[in-house]
Amino acid sequence: MTTWSKGELRKIGESDDLHISPFREDGKTYGTPTWIWSVVVEDALYVRAYNGRRSRWYRAAMRQKAGRHCGEESVSVAVEEIKAQDWAAKVYKPDIQANWDKLHKKPGYGINDF
Repeated sequence: MTTWSKGELRKIGESDDLHISPFREDGKTYGTPTWIWSVVVEDALYVRAYNGRRSRWYRAAMRQKAGRHCGEESVSVAVEEIKAQDWAAKVYKPDIQANWDKLHKKPGYGINDF
């Protein structure tokens, strides 16, 4: 898992403009940066695929478990899939809901949306 500096997380949390770029099929060339939803909770960054599991960037990121965050400076990232049925218990409740007042950017959904 990628360790983010507090400054990087603050910038990402304050921005509505997070882009991720997984590798292309050759495993060396980065693909086109894609805008994605994100939320920062304490020292972790969570992203979601707006177009779901069928989106090209998501499939590439899941296959390779890597990519890069494209911003003022590019940062390599590791990607871990959380199954939909596990999202509330493994991510939302312990990391988002339990830290609501600490979030840099709050999600536009609640626990009842799952």
